[in-house]
Amino acid sequence: MRLNAREIAFMSVMVALLIGGQALFAAVPGVEVVTVLLLCFSRAFGPGRGALTATAYSLLRCFFFGFDVKTVVLYLLYFNFFACLFGFSGLFAERREGQKAAGGEIKAAERKRKFPWNAAAADLLFLLLCALAIVVLLDVPKVSVLLRAGLKTMAWVLLSVAVAGGVAFNVLSALGKKYPVCSKAAEAAFCAAAAAMCTVLFTLLDDLLYPLFYGVSGEAAVAYFYASFTAMLPQTVCAVVSVCVLFFPLMKFFSLAASRCRRQIER
Repeated sequence: MRLNAREIAFMSVMVALLIGGQALFAAVPGVEVVTVLLLCFSRAFGPGRGALTATAYSLLRCFFFGFDVKTVVLYLLYFNFFACLFGFSGLFAERREGQKAAGGEIKAAERKRKFPWNAAAADLLFLLLCALAIVVLLDVPKVSVLLRAGLKTMAWVLLSVAVAGGVAFNVLSALGKKYPVCSKAAEAAFCAAAAAMCTVLFTLLDDLLYPLFYGVSGEAAVAYFYASFTAMLPQTVCAVVSVCVLFFPLMKFFSLAASRCRRQIER
C-alpha cells in the first residue's frame, strides 16, 4: 500500500477528529461520533487506510483517556475489524457502480441486481438485532427486578429501531430499482444496520475480554455483561441515527478527498 503526503496528512487529521469526537461526548452516556466518522472514512479510502487510521486512533487515545491494556486490545481488535469491514464494503459498492454500459449508463439488468448481497446482509443484521431485543424481553436468563425494568425499556427501543430500519431498507431497495435516490438511501440504511450490529459486537467483545484480563468470577462477569447493556443499547440507537443523518454529507466529503489523493498518486 503506497501512501502520499496528502493521504498521511488527511489520516492524521482523521485521527485527531476521532479522538476529539470521543472527548467531546465522553460525558454523555451512549452518544458518540467515532462510528460514523470511521465508517465513512473507511468506505471512501479503503480498508488499508481505514485500518491504519483505526490503529493510530486506538493507540494515541491512551494519551488522553489513560492507558488500560484491556481497552487497548479491545480497540485494536474492534476498530481494525470495523475499518476493514466497511472498507471492503466500500470497494464492493464502488466496483458495482463502475459497471457501465457502452453508452455510459448502468445497464438495466445491473441496476436491478444492484443490492442483492446488501439486501440479504442487511436483513440478516436487522433480524439479529430483533433477536437480541426479544431475548432480553423474554428474560433469558433471569436478572434482578431493578435491572430488568431498564433492560426491557431499552430492548423495546432496540426492537422498534430494528423493525423500522428493516422495513425502511426493504422499501427503499425496492424503490431504488426505479429511483436512484432511493437506492442511495438504501445504501445508508444498510450501513446503519451494519453499524448497529458492530456496536453490539463491541459490547460483547468487551464482555469477553473483561473476565480474561481481570480474572473476575462467573457471577461478576454476568453482572458486568448486563450492566454493559445500559451503554450498548443507547450507543446502538445513536449509531443508527448518526449514520442515517451524516452518511451522505460525510461520504461526499471523504469521497472527494479520496479521489484527489488517488489522482496525486497517479501523477
